[in-house]
Amino acid sequence: MSASQLNTIRECPRRWWYYATGAEEREMDNRYADCGSAVHEAIEKHIGGEHPDHGALTADLDDEMYDRYKRCYEKYLAIRCFLSLDHAEAEKELDCQVNGIRLMGRLDVVDGDTVIDWKTGKPSEGERYQAAVYQHLMRENGAVAPRVLFIYLQTGEVSAAPEYPVEYVPTIVEKALATIRSEEYPATGVGCHWCRYAHICGVSR
Repeated sequence: MSASQLNTIRECPRRWWYYATGAEEREMDNRYADCGSAVHEAIEKHIGGEHPDHGALTADLDDEMYDRYKRCYEKYLAIRCFLSLDHAEAEKELDCQVNGIRLMGRLDVVDGDTVIDWKTGKPSEGERYQAAVYQHLMRENGAVAPRVLFIYLQTGEVSAAPEYPVEYVPTIVEKALATIRSEEYPATGVGCHWCRYAHICGVSR
């Protein structure tokens, strides 16, 4: 289970149930997601010592998303000058066991005890769960005092997540498991406008 799945169960249990059971997804505007993926891949290559092929990475982006990609990558280069990432690992995968389930995450950058997460969009409530899960994963994999930095590439803002207590993630995992065990998945009406299952749910506000 990932941080995004934990947040989905909290936000709308029915959306998680549709996802878990492989329900049919409606077509969505994926332009922003595609742009974000391209930015992340370019940064991963740069941190790894390669020169990103911007032409290939942006080949399928329209003009608006290309401009967004360019702004984000240029902001990354400006911020990169102030970061010591000589021993950093990009796209690092970590996992651990929590309450009998496998908790996992793919971390944008791990540098010592610090996690850096690049954001091409705006801050969201789900980042609280993301930061807590990343801290827990880092602790379970040997970090002493893990910290999580969110860097918003549209604005250059850097936000340090608060330190969450060690029992925080096991608690939210147990709440998620309780929802799953109940076999009751109510629709909350939250986030319906971007939900991939709104066409079969029929609940929105």
